[in-house]
Amino acid sequence: MFVRNSLYLLREAFRNLLRNSWMTIASIAVVAITLLLLGSFILLNYNIELITENIEDHVE
Repeated sequence: MFVRNSLYLLREAFRNLLRNSWMTIASIAVVAITLLLLGSFILLNYNIELITENIEDHVE
């Protein structure tokens, strides 16, 4: 029963992904852009911390 329901759900999911291809592409693009922005902000934060530590070491 569980396997049959799981296969049905997967089949319906892929069918709907193909039917709504523009929405699928748009949602994937939004997730990718969001992850890119998040990674950029994390990297920016890390670099700012390194720069401030470097400046603190030079001031002392």
